[in-house]
Amino acid sequence: MKKDLHPPFVDCKVTCACGHSFMTKATVPEINTELCSKCHPFFTGEQILIDTAGQVERFNKKVAVASAHSQNKAKKQPKKLAKAEAEEEKEETTEELLTKLKSKLQKEAAQKEATKSKKAKPAPKEA
Repeated sequence: MKKDLHPPFVDCKVTCACGHSFMTKATVPEINTELCSKCHPFFTGEQILIDTAGQVERFNKKVAVASAHSQNKAKKQPKKLAKAEAEEEKEETTEELLTKLKSKLQKEAAQKEATKSKKAKPAPKEA
């Protein structure tokens, strides 16, 4: 193997943004991190919001606008909603559905026969 191929493996001090620091081994003498096992919500069981560039505020604004829009829409269309709810509440039995389907098929068959009979009868020829 070649000598001095890898960088030196030295003691390293890792410092978190919360202030916690610990020692480990690495190729650099110092590492700065934003999260560690002492402040990460997964390990602590607490939720800490780290707001990067106002993302939380933007999200809250979007949610507020969306909820206001949905409330306005609900106020404008109460008749349509009531009609839709009435249709949802009305449940048809299987027998009712079958009778409707049979009547529809019978009407279609009658229409087809009527069109066939019109085509089958030739116009009388005048001499």
